[in-house]
Amino acid sequence: SFLRGMPELDAQDADTSFYWWMATFVLTALIMLIYAVVYKKKVVDECSPIPSSMNIAGEPLPLLACLKSPHTMLYTLCCMPIVLGKNYWAAGLMGFWPGCLFSFLLSYTPLYPFGVCVRAILSKKVQDTIGHDRSWAQAMIYSLFCMPCDVGRESMEVD
Repeated sequence: SFLRGMPELDAQDADTSFYWWMATFVLTALIMLIYAVVYKKKVVDECSPIPSSMNIAGEPLPLLACLKSPHTMLYTLCCMPIVLGKNYWAAGLMGFWPGCLFSFLLSYTPLYPFGVCVRAILSKKVQDTIGHDRSWAQAMIYSLFCMPCDVGRESMEVD
């Protein structure tokens, strides 16, 4: 098997690895929580949700559109669950805080593969809300291979 020649992980190493993972998980959560509080106050509370009675569709942005907007690209890469919370709130799918928490847990835990599927479903709903036609398969491919770029593009369209 391909594992031959690799050192075995004993119980103490496994415990140490788990504690390091848990410590970095909690530290990341605290940093994101602080940023989320500020982001909600300065961005989300200043925006209004997308009106459901209007079709606001403009031209859809290309997948890599966030590369032309460095601040969008950076906060999407560093704090993607917060941006997703804003997008889901703006589209009327869920509140900001549940969106942040849900996205954080699906992005930073072993539930990531499940998170990709959920993200594809929610992404399709956001796109439907803003009047863009996208198939579930396309949303799934974007979520699987290009999630940060897709979230950044979606954030630019929602804003």
